[in-house]
Amino acid sequence: MQALVRTEPWDVARRLADFAITREQILEVVRACASGAGNVTENDPPGTHGWETYRFGVRRLREMLRPDSWEPNNTDGLATITSSQLKMRIAVANTDDATGIPDKLPQNRNKKGPTAERAAEANVSLLPGIDWPVMTKPQDGIVSVSDLVTWYLCIYVNGDDIRCELSLLDRIESGWFTGWRERIIILKPGDWKFVDLPSEDDDSGPELDIDVRPR
Repeated sequence: MQALVRTEPWDVARRLADFAITREQILEVVRACASGAGNVTENDPPGTHGWETYRFGVRRLREMLRPDSWEPNNTDGLATITSSQLKMRIAVANTDDATGIPDKLPQNRNKKGPTAERAAEANVSLLPGIDWPVMTKPQDGIVSVSDLVTWYLCIYVNGDDIRCELSLLDRIESGWFTGWRERIIILKPGDWKFVDLPSEDDDSGPELDIDVRPR
């Protein structure tokens, strides 16, 4: 099945609203990824750039969504944030330069294992329609991960070329993403330069008057 690709701002916002997520929340995650990757130097060991992008992405995604009743989950070693109410979970993935380009298919930069394959199979078996899942009544207790669809927050960071999409995988072959059911494009090529970045001297904290008189 050909993926449904959402690129128009109104459509992206509407679809994210189905999950009670905003574009700004996702941009906060991307900022964290860019910051983590930006701290990597040539003296770091191989793989550090990808790891820092991923690590800061997972952390910030959880920080952004946990106040809205999402819960972190590490079942089978897959770090996700999970909503029992929406019957979905989101994982972060470093993807290649096809990310954010509507007529290309993003692929993971590191080979995935059986957990990702099971997630893709579950997605196909659970999806009754292209616009599912949407908000449901709160669930009692813990929902098994086998009852959840898995979305990937695909992130590409290469210097100032930064792109992102929230996408629903439906096919993986030999550990590599090969098919998507739906793609919500958050950042296309060139969009990053229009994203407001925090000021370097902004510590996000209040100004304090400190009494330094000798006692």
